[in-house]
Amino acid sequence: MLADGQGGVFLFDWENASLQAPVQVDPVGLWLACRQRQILRSPQAMARALSRHFGDPPGNAILFALAFLCAHGNLAAAKILECWE
Repeated sequence: MLADGQGGVFLFDWENASLQAPVQVDPVGLWLACRQRQILRSPQAMARALSRHFGDPPGNAILFALAFLCAHGNLAAAKILECWE
């Protein structure tokens, strides 16, 4: 666990750690997990929200992370990629 100094706490789960995973997989995966229901209801709106959250435009690192998560069965990542602009 890691405290961010602003009252937030992060939990690191190394169960599925991989040296081949893109750098942004953990923050993107956490973002998706916290918003999975909203993503499934409104993927286009949440794709825009993800873009704003990670910097607009978010860059290739975010797209690589989404593609990696999608390839590993993450439904939220797949929905975001389907409507990515």
